[in-house]
Amino acid sequence: MNKRQHRVQELERRHEQQQKILKIKTEEIAAFQRKRRSGSNGSVVSLEQQQKIEEQKRWLDQEMEKVLQQRR
Repeated sequence: MNKRQHRVQELERRHEQQQKILKIKTEEIAAFQRKRRSGSNGSVVSLEQQQKIEEQKRWLDQEMEKVLQQRR
């Protein structure tokens, strides 16, 4: 019984950490998208920046999937 409670606490802690990470990454992506929409200095987003954003989105999707699997 103690092992189960410890495991639940560990999973809850991990879930909280992942939620924090997801929140930070979501905020970063939202900030970048706002910056891109505003056309900071009228410049076009470089291919390298677009690739970085796509990479972050993929990572975020993976993290979200992990969280959903843990909840199940």
